[in-house]
Amino acid sequence: MIEDYDQWRIETWKGEDWFVRPDMRQDITGDDFTALKYFSDWLGASNKNQLVILGDVGSGKSTLVRFLVYDLARNYLKDPVRHPAPVLIPLGEVRKETSLEGVIHEHFSRRNLPVANFRRFEHLVRLGKIILFFDAFDEMADRVSFEDGFNNFREISRAAEAAGKVIVTCRVTYFKDVEEQREMIDEAFRAPGTPFYEKLRERSGNEVVYLKPFDEAKIRSYLAVARPEPDEDWRKIEQIYDLKGLAQLPLLLTMITESLDEFAPGEKVDAAKLYERYTDKWITRDFTKGRVILKRDSKLKLMMELARRVWNNPDSPMRYRELASFVDEMREAGVVEFRGHETEDIIAAIHLRSFLKREGETGFSFIHRSFMEYFLARRLFNGLNNEKDIEIGLLNTRGFNKRIIHFLAMIDRDDSIVPLLSAILAGSYHPNISENALEILYWGGRIRCEMEEEVSDAAELRQALNKRLPRGARLAGAHLQGVTLEYADLTEADLAGADLTKANLNHVRLDRAILRDAALVEAGVENASARGADFRNADLDRASFNQSDLTGSDLSGARNQSRESFVNSSLARVRGLTFAAGIDFESLRPVPQLGASNGVTAVALSPDGELIAAGSGDGVIRLYRTSDGALLRSLDGHSSSVWSVAFAPDGLTLASGSDDKSVKLWQAASGKLLRSLDGHSDSVRSVAFAPDGLTLASGSYDNSVKLWQAASGKLLQTFEGNLGQVYAVAFAPNGRYLVAAGAAGRLQFWDIASGETFLYRYSFGPGAWLALLPDGRFDASPEGMRYLGYTEDGTFNHYTAESLVKEFYAPDAVREVLEKYTK
Repeated sequence: MIEDYDQWRIETWKGEDWFVRPDMRQDITGDDFTALKYFSDWLGASNKNQLVILGDVGSGKSTLVRFLVYDLARNYLKDPVRHPAPVLIPLGEVRKETSLEGVIHEHFSRRNLPVANFRRFEHLVRLGKIILFFDAFDEMADRVSFEDGFNNFREISRAAEAAGKVIVTCRVTYFKDVEEQREMIDEAFRAPGTPFYEKLRERSGNEVVYLKPFDEAKIRSYLAVARPEPDEDWRKIEQIYDLKGLAQLPLLLTMITESLDEFAPGEKVDAAKLYERYTDKWITRDFTKGRVILKRDSKLKLMMELARRVWNNPDSPMRYRELASFVDEMREAGVVEFRGHETEDIIAAIHLRSFLKREGETGFSFIHRSFMEYFLARRLFNGLNNEKDIEIGLLNTRGFNKRIIHFLAMIDRDDSIVPLLSAILAGSYHPNISENALEILYWGGRIRCEMEEEVSDAAELRQALNKRLPRGARLAGAHLQGVTLEYADLTEADLAGADLTKANLNHVRLDRAILRDAALVEAGVENASARGADFRNADLDRASFNQSDLTGSDLSGARNQSRESFVNSSLARVRGLTFAAGIDFESLRPVPQLGASNGVTAVALSPDGELIAAGSGDGVIRLYRTSDGALLRSLDGHSSSVWSVAFAPDGLTLASGSDDKSVKLWQAASGKLLRSLDGHSDSVRSVAFAPDGLTLASGSYDNSVKLWQAASGKLLQTFEGNLGQVYAVAFAPNGRYLVAAGAAGRLQFWDIASGETFLYRYSFGPGAWLALLPDGRFDASPEGMRYLGYTEDGTFNHYTAESLVKEFYAPDAVREVLEKYTK
């Protein structure tokens, strides 16, 4: 066993120790333990006989058992009197109902070892001189009937008597019907289980533990020992869709890192490429492991068809009988080659050697949602890119989410399906098909421009979308609730009767578009061009056309019109307005407006100099146009005074900090609240963007400075220095450090990369300053020297100015540190 482990470590870990010690959760108490500590305590407890280790596929059950057996084997060789001998039995080799004696005999026979005298062997087990490890019970159970599996489990449990110790590993869902186990791993497990689980808990000497997924620290620990550039790998894992979630499983983490190695230097890594590489690795790996029932191509086709089935039936989990019917359908249709095997054999192969996991006793789902989304995207691409037999019906389903479209856009690198989708929109409207074609074309364009999350270059995006979306798209009666189409050109589009409730149509071109009888309830149509558009009989309840050009449009019969929906809009020659009859809109001129009712408390100028943001004591932020002082919009979201406002370097986003303890991010063009960042426990007095606009800093009266990811609002780091209440924060022009000022009367400088303080600066008056390094070395002006003096915390030890200068005065050291951060 020691030689086997060493050989396996050479093949798997290049002979090094890359084993990341996992954590476990006890099923009754819900307490967490390190796995090795738990096993050590369990081994030393005389009243505990059987330990069942549960985990999802790829969670590291077998790796943990290998390590435990290896460690026990080495201890046994050192001192066979004090330490028990381990025996590891892979249950995947057992293919029928059998006895404990049969399992033991088969195990030794397969390894060409002398068959032990079972009675003596069993006696040594019950004396605690031999510990039995039964790995992968689920692989054995899936090859036999439920009744036979139960009998086999009962048989191997026979060894857990007297002083006998037995360890069994199994997939978690085989014993307990807990939906979405991976999402619920942090909850205590209390739900009633299957008969196996209930039977297991009847024995007082049994314990059940769950292997927990890796957290960020464990993922990074693995990267640190296994990878030459762990920080770069972690950056890729964070950036690519859902890799962070997938990396929580050790098997997938290994596949991810191995797949990263296959990319050529400088080759761009995107989600589709990475999924393609490591799904192919998995398919190849499982194809060469065990009995070959499914060919690689057959398995891939099955996964794609299963993904389509799961997406089309989101409220109907696939059960065993449905999976059997599915397999029979695929066989009859000739979609895949099953090589004469029975349906049950094929289902077992799908379950054990594919991307599925078992849900409860009979249900199946994908091991991770992103696999379903990836395989569905591949199926869509294959069906829509088939010149001989294009499958338009693939689009006749519920709306695809952005993750599926992201995968599809990455797979369709040459935009080969774009002409087909454009033709669909240019032709007659077809429910579901037209909506999905529109979403794929629009979001595919944004993904191509790398503006999936936020629009950074409006001109570039418009140009990209113009190549994809046809002029005069036919979408009459379309169901487009909540759709986002910012910056799209829908000139002359037919949207009559379409449901655009809560749609985001900001910056859209709707010139001469038909929106007659359309539902625009709570829709955003700001900064849009809708010249000559037909809005007759449309429902405009709480829609916003602020700063849009509706010149020559027809609103006759449009319901729920209100003046508030058309702030600063161009309404020349508009017909059918009901809220301002008789007003000549062409004669109106902008008038500078004031507004703060409780004093202006903060101001900021946009990078292009066109906007002024003013925070006030009434909690409202007002945006003014600098050219004429016109009030463009009011941003109402804070519940108390706004003390700081700051524009992002690109001018698209505005940040604000308030007495209500929150930081808020706003879309500057529309005034839309993007997100609220909560985490401070007192008034936020200062906000500042990093030079690259990716990070936001906030300083608070709670004595802390927080760093946030601007795009997502995720809290990245909290700096708690010795500043007291923080009054102001600012980034260095090179973005390498952050400085904050507080009530304690000094400045504190932090290294952004490490989070460590590298300098304090004190100002005592004109010309009197002192710069202090964390280790006590300092520099000071002649005037600043007058303020030297130090009493050690918690003591009466006082240092004179002379002793401080002699021991700590080091201006060269301070200059060296400053040069490091300012170059």
